[in-house]
Amino acid sequence: MNASIAIAARGEPGDRANWSGTPNGLAGGLEELGFDVRHVSAELGPLLNRAGRFLRHEHRVALRTSALRLRLGRARPVSGVVQIGTEFTVTSRSPVATFEDSTVRQHVDLGTEWIMRLPRRSIDAWIERQRRSYEDASACCVMSRWAAESLIDDYGVPPDKVHVVGAGPNHVVEPSPARDWSTPRFLFVGREPQRKNLPRVLQAFSALRHELPDARLDVVGGALPVESPGVTVHGLLRLSMPSERARLEQLLRETTCLVMPSFYEPFGIAYVEAGRAGLPSIGTTVGGAPEAIGPGGRTVDPKNEAQLLSAMRELAEGKTAARLGNLAREHVRQFTWRLVAERVLSALKLEEVSG
Repeated sequence: MNASIAIAARGEPGDRANWSGTPNGLAGGLEELGFDVRHVSAELGPLLNRAGRFLRHEHRVALRTSALRLRLGRARPVSGVVQIGTEFTVTSRSPVATFEDSTVRQHVDLGTEWIMRLPRRSIDAWIERQRRSYEDASACCVMSRWAAESLIDDYGVPPDKVHVVGAGPNHVVEPSPARDWSTPRFLFVGREPQRKNLPRVLQAFSALRHELPDARLDVVGGALPVESPGVTVHGLLRLSMPSERARLEQLLRETTCLVMPSFYEPFGIAYVEAGRAGLPSIGTTVGGAPEAIGPGGRTVDPKNEAQLLSAMRELAEGKTAARLGNLAREHVRQFTWRLVAERVLSALKLEEVSG
């Protein structure tokens, strides 16, 4: 009988969009290694979710924690638990690894909108809950060194307890030998156009097109209304819909550079997906994006349009884009969900169970 691992997360089990695909991707990696994965949801259900809107944040956390405790009890025995996020607390006799892309302290420092909407008491309670989760866990896994530094510096987690494990792609597209590098064709992908910095991308692209009239920009995601020469808006292409997924994959084969200079990016799975397709990326300096992009692209200050335009001008040159695309493909070989799962198991000291 295969050893069992529980993945505890908010959202519905198997939802490929939940937590940027992390629970689903990690489960796939663990299953490749021969583990029996048990998804344990910290969701409250429709009725409690509706009622929870009128409760304080801390009370919703308590309800999620209670729901998770009951479901985790039904899922046992398990060899270990991976706790994705800290919007709930995990209590288990099995070893627990936390798994996150960033910390609440980082989001407070960044002033991100979703955290600043909470009352200060709720933010402080969440920071303390994270600290306790890290303290109680057997291992603390994060996607990037950027996040690891916060656990160590902001939460006092011993460095030997912190493990940088990366993240894998939600879908894999092989590079196209027919890609036309001679005409610059940029791709923007983002559900949150403001955070992903689409307005600045559009401004920089407009300036670039005065120099290179054949340049094109494809926009995917929660797009702003756009009517600009050379720009094609595709809307939200959902991975759960085969036709929309196929269209996104075709764009990854046809375009010549991903441009997503977000105001912050804790890691950036989109950069990994671009690299797998042989695409270079232009990303942000804020967060873990430089680690996801590596030598396969450029990172820019998200508030500096001149830097962004300079990077787009450089990547508009076909030979440069092709060379960096090859580097990107090599760099992201380390980011598969199987390799991420191996690192999580190693952090939990469970690698010998997989045999």
